[in-house]
Amino acid sequence: MWRILRTPWGCAAMAAVLITDLLILGWLVRFDTRVSAWVTRHVYRDFSGRRGEFVDSIQLVRREGGGFSVIDASQSADELATLSQGAPERVVSVSYWRGAWWVGAWAPWWKREVSTVLVAELADGAEPEPREVSLARRALSDRMRTRERVNFAEEIEAGDYNRRSFVWWGPVHDAVMGLLVVGLLACVPSMPGWWRRRGVKARLARGVCPACLYDISRTPESGGLTRCPECGRAWAADASIPARR
Repeated sequence: MWRILRTPWGCAAMAAVLITDLLILGWLVRFDTRVSAWVTRHVYRDFSGRRGEFVDSIQLVRREGGGFSVIDASQSADELATLSQGAPERVVSVSYWRGAWWVGAWAPWWKREVSTVLVAELADGAEPEPREVSLARRALSDRMRTRERVNFAEEIEAGDYNRRSFVWWGPVHDAVMGLLVVGLLACVPSMPGWWRRRGVKARLARGVCPACLYDISRTPESGGLTRCPECGRAWAADASIPARR
């Protein structure tokens, strides 16, 4: 297996997997394009559940005393809008999208925090003050930072489509990508020697000296080596012995 991976074909296969993972999957899902919508709709259909769009996470932030308490809700954006129209309290909605893409020294990792609606119920219909909105933002931010990260497969199994952030690939993906990176780095330095041995074997198969192209097809072997009478270099049949006088 290691001998196969040390060939150009093995390096090309590992590089193709890495390029696919880093460029195609990560970038297509990251940006809002037709291709990313197609990938999302067909690859993550069961997970998204809304015609290829990521499910919004709704946060209800209630004002309690001098701070805010965060309450999860599963309403869609339309249901939330209908609910807020009949509410006597003022509603503050903050929508944002944030994504990040990292390629570490050992494995790629991509995280997306889906669109979030922040609702602050303010007493007596008063206009929201900047400090109140800031506190609400801080409450949501703290909640997101302290939330335990879960894997993509676990999200589907649990049927929980309203989580706020997702790590698309879990430990298995990171381990495989890490091995590919290490293997690729280990195989690249051996490429010049591989090409050299390939050329030596090809010339020996034609019965000529790889160094001076002298015909050695009728030269007898001695100790498993064929010595060229023209240049004096000795060659092994498997090209494992370097040329020498």
